[in-house]
Amino acid sequence: PKLMMAKTHILLSLTVTSFALETTHPLTLGLAALASQLPDVDMSSSLAGRFFLPLSRWLERRFPHHTVTHSVLATVVTALL
Repeated sequence: PKLMMAKTHILLSLTVTSFALETTHPLTLGLAALASQLPDVDMSSSLAGRFFLPLSRWLERRFPHHTVTHSVLATVVTALL
């Protein structure tokens, strides 16, 4: 199931980025696909969570999933990065 969540995040990110920026540039879409995984950094079992393990464990212990990393603020910070 977690792999499906990763695929869903990637598909949505690629679609929105492609339409919003009117691009199919591989670098742009690749960065969008990578950034799409960041909302799940609060789950140590997710793709991003495994990559950022100390951070994901810290977040997982303090906040329920779909809270701080799925907020408007988190989206804005990710977009700025």
